[in-house]
Amino acid sequence: MEGLEWLYREGVSESLSTTGTVLGQATYDPRNIGHVLDEETWAQAYEIAQTRSTGQAYALTGSNAFRGLAGDDVNRQVKRTAESWGVGGIIGGTMDPLDPDAYKEFRESSPMLASLRSGTSDLGARWYLDPDIVIGKAAGAYRQAFTIASLTRRLERTSSTR
Repeated sequence: MEGLEWLYREGVSESLSTTGTVLGQATYDPRNIGHVLDEETWAQAYEIAQTRSTGQAYALTGSNAFRGLAGDDVNRQVKRTAESWGVGGIIGGTMDPLDPDAYKEFRESSPMLASLRSGTSDLGARWYLDPDIVIGKAAGAYRQAFTIASLTRRLERTSSTR
């Protein structure tokens, strides 16, 4: 089990978190997209991925993408509406994903949104990409295929004896 957990952490979680952090940098600074190809950016993102989950990385990316695409007028209106409903803290800000404390700041400014986004992403990654589950699904598919093949052979034998 330890080996599978290591495989998930190193092969899935940290890889996705690193990629999410780099993509978050692209949404944070869309005018300078060249850093997506920069080796230093990837190294820094990988270092951050040691303590930032996949969900946390993609929560920041999503927040930055929304803020960048919506424009200032829409962002102000959304913030006013949320504050009038008494949930002003659900609206995130634009934060530099290469800042190791960015998710902490996002969680403090928008606890509900941060938890929802990061938790959903982490659950999805665990559910669909965890090696335990992938191996379990493969084993189940193998058993099912073996059972179907066995039944098919029995039916063929039965029909050939008639």
